[in-house]
Amino acid sequence: MTAEDIRRASHPVIRQLGIILPIAALAGIVFTAIWSFAGFLIPNSVIIGDVVLVIVFLVFHATTHGLTGYVLKRLMQTLFVIFTIASITFFLLRVIPGGPFDENKALPPQVKAAIDAKYDLNAPIYKQYISYIEGIATGHLGYSYTYVGREVSSIIAESLPASMQLGIFAMILALMVGIPAGVFAAANHGTWKDNVTMIAATSFISIPSFLAAPILITIFCFGWNLLPVALWNGTTFYILPVIVLGMQPAAVIARLTRSSVLEVSRSDFVRTAKAKGLKQRTILFKHMLKNSLIPVLAYVGPVTAYVLSGSFVVEDIFNIPGIGKHFIMSVTNRDYPMVLGVTLVFATMLILANFIVDILYTYFDPKIRLT
Repeated sequence: MTAEDIRRASHPVIRQLGIILPIAALAGIVFTAIWSFAGFLIPNSVIIGDVVLVIVFLVFHATTHGLTGYVLKRLMQTLFVIFTIASITFFLLRVIPGGPFDENKALPPQVKAAIDAKYDLNAPIYKQYISYIEGIATGHLGYSYTYVGREVSSIIAESLPASMQLGIFAMILALMVGIPAGVFAAANHGTWKDNVTMIAATSFISIPSFLAAPILITIFCFGWNLLPVALWNGTTFYILPVIVLGMQPAAVIARLTRSSVLEVSRSDFVRTAKAKGLKQRTILFKHMLKNSLIPVLAYVGPVTAYVLSGSFVVEDIFNIPGIGKHFIMSVTNRDYPMVLGVTLVFATMLILANFIVDILYTYFDPKIRLT
């Protein structure tokens, strides 16, 4: 940050907006998630409002902290990375032996030739590649081979909301459980409370979702008959998939928070706060916690992209109509447009999540400089 950036950021109005905007954005996301979890239909205007709040906060923070150049550079890098991923995925699918319709031996040669002509599979690879890149630029991802007559973009638009809904619920659960559990363990370091919390966290990390899901289904669905087994039709249907998907991230966040809080507790500013006679609770939540969240943010970026896209295993076990089902079917059936479209969605989510986390680094620790 330059001297001008520091002067601008220290202005009272700028400081107040720097507090209000992130709180408003976070409150909007949490409120929308709770409203959705309760089974209410969320208007598109509310979702757009949440997105706008997040964008306004990120733009405000970037402009007031001298990050405009960095943001523009990252956006250019993002476009290049997406282009590279799209190109690599395209050529990898083409070099794999076989084609999307080779397994259907009953097709007469004339019919197969007509199908290849319909989907341009008989065109030279470079022409297929140019057509594919032009389609991405215009938002047309082509037509699915499996779902005849349906555009890939419409299939993704139809199935992605369920996956994102599951991911948002699971991520909120992971943060709401993981951070308090880590702080609790650090505040009781060396005691039985710390040991029990860390044993539980290690256990949750060790249990894979394909094992946790059947155990919870056996207990809560067949044993106690409290929750439905599958589908995605309301609040009671959300509980088990969200717990299964959010369990491992919550445990990892708890361990990261604990170790980070313990490391920060040895800092000079913490010793100064203790020397001034501040209460342990005040030191922990006002001075230590914010500085302890950097390692957590580093983990939250990629794991957010993972849970927002929905776990293939969790969606399959609980029969959730998310994007994971289409991705598995498209890979199995060699549905080139669907594989490419879903891969682009996953890659974009991962890149944007890491980009937002990089911006948040400077919010939680202004001493960090992004170049």
